[in-house]
Amino acid sequence: NKKLVCLGKLGIKGLFHGEHSFEIIPQQKGCKFIQNEKFSGILVPFFKNKLMKETKEGFNSMNKELKKRVENIKESC
Repeated sequence: NKKLVCLGKLGIKGLFHGEHSFEIIPQQKGCKFIQNEKFSGILVPFFKNKLMKETKEGFNSMNKELKKRVENIKESC
């Protein structure tokens, strides 16, 4: 109950695949949240710039918003 993995693919096997994971790791004080994406397939080199820029920006935005929401929950308890 601490890890969620989503798999996505484009077309046939080996063309373009993404494995997105979210993991919560308990720490001595609170938790650590890790978001990761692994891409594979022959089309990956063609999307490299987009993946490195836009996808990374989306992950960072989501992480900031999640942090804000979690901190608001902690304050209201």
